[in-house]
Amino acid sequence: MSYVAPMDALQEAAFNGNVAYLKEAMASPEFNPNHCGENGYSILGLALEHPEFVALLLSRADINPNIAMNTRKSITAMSVLDEAIMGGAPGGVERNWREYQKSGDLLMAHPAIHLEAKNQMGFTPLHMAAMSGNLHAAESLKSHGANVMAMDNDGHTPGDIAGFSKTSSNYKRTAGLSEAMGALLPLSPENEKRIFTKKARGEVAGILDTIAPGATLRAHGKDFQIELPFGNRSLGAREQQAHGVADILKGLFRVEQVYANKGVVSIPHPHGVLKEVLEAEMASRSAAAGR
Repeated sequence: MSYVAPMDALQEAAFNGNVAYLKEAMASPEFNPNHCGENGYSILGLALEHPEFVALLLSRADINPNIAMNTRKSITAMSVLDEAIMGGAPGGVERNWREYQKSGDLLMAHPAIHLEAKNQMGFTPLHMAAMSGNLHAAESLKSHGANVMAMDNDGHTPGDIAGFSKTSSNYKRTAGLSEAMGALLPLSPENEKRIFTKKARGEVAGILDTIAPGATLRAHGKDFQIELPFGNRSLGAREQQAHGVADILKGLFRVEQVYANKGVVSIPHPHGVLKEVLEAEMASRSAAAGR
């Protein structure tokens, strides 16, 4: 991290990783491991580039591992753990990111650490790991029991944040970690549904455009029907194709009530995502036909 002025002697020792000075200071009965100095910066936070220094501080029974980086910033204060996670992102702003990771691991292992603590945006440390692309921290937090389904103020899980980060500079420099992060952190139910619905729209459009070109999608009361064209095919070939379309829809949407008869695929009373997809696809095709 950048030098923060002015610092007192203990803060300077933390910033520079002067373990000998710390050991001497710790011998005094007046030593305070939660010391922040006049500028508000905690020595625990200033020492994140020096895991040995951090380990000594965390060995104290009176240490507060949940202390803020700067105790004078009441609303926007970042915890020392959040700072360790952000600084430990490979290729990030901190050159010594591996040391930040080691310090982060020490903090996560402390029995008094709050892994579900939230900042002003409702971000937990796991959200911070997802946002910064710090896979190591995400794996460590999960192994220590962090809640992967924790919601921020907008109802987003860490997995959602990892997905949103694809458009950020953080994602661009950590793109190789995206698949592993996605496998580690599940999406919120709402976001998972949105992504599946979008994928399903593409699948249904593909069925109608490539597998069954010329097919007609229409509503019949509360039911939906996909009627396949005859073209130059025999009735048996048309019937076989209809059964193929029905089987694809069953597998995609995990439903059983999809029937094929005389070249027509019937979906009685669809609901949920299947209904949304069929309605959207029918509206899209109607609009295209009216152009």
